[in-house]
Amino acid sequence: MLPVIYTELGFFGTIALALGVFALFVLWLAGIAGIAGLPANNATRNAKMVISFLIPVFPILWLISDIVRQHRVMKTGLSR
Repeated sequence: MLPVIYTELGFFGTIALALGVFALFVLWLAGIAGIAGLPANNATRNAKMVISFLIPVFPILWLISDIVRQHRVMKTGLSR
């Protein structure tokens, strides 16, 4: 499989693909860690954990939405 990818994409394409897959894996793990770090009394925490293992895109989207939410909190907190 690796020779096929190298033949089709070339050296730089293969490097870009490898870095992209690695970045998505790191974001997936970071999203799962963020969901696991939610308060224990959060009613949807267990459901989010199950969904994050079944649908790998969910923790990445949750992480991005959490970053946007934290940015808004920081932005409004600093302007006061």
